[in-house]
Amino acid sequence: MKAIMALRLSTGCYQPHPEAEVEDWQEVKDYAVSVHYLGPVEGPAGFRHAVRVTGEDRSEKVYLLDDDHV
Repeated sequence: MKAIMALRLSTGCYQPHPEAEVEDWQEVKDYAVSVHYLGPVEGPAGFRHAVRVTGEDRSEKVYLLDDDHV
């Protein structure tokens, strides 16, 4: 499964980061200390789900996952 890094907009919505590479979700989960579900996101590619991942170094990133992978 693929994960796309996202940006939070001033409206509180999320969109794919314009320069983000698609990452392997299993590698992201292996790095993660915690994963929090933020909710569904509607975009041009249909619905995706936003999740916030906190790493061991306490850095936080938001990823968008396809609807069928949550």
